Amino acid sequence: MLYPTLKAEMARRGLKTRDIAETLEVTTRTAYNKLTGKSKFMLNETVIVRDKHFPGWDIEVLFLREQKGA
Repeated sequence: MLYPTLKAEMARRGLKTRDIAETLEVTTRTAYNKLTGKSKFMLNETVIVRDKHFPGWDIEVLFLREQKGA
């Protein structure tokens, strides 16, 4: 699973892909592509998402990409 912590925390807070899209001022499709790994989050985008929805979280933990075979 890609970004397991981010997705779990989104679910706990009732956040949807469209909420991330609105935060980043991008389309829902673009946000979906970032959340599924089809495109990459830019560092500034991770900061924006963290600051708005997950204050206090470390970006490295929140946006950890689970390793294959782990």
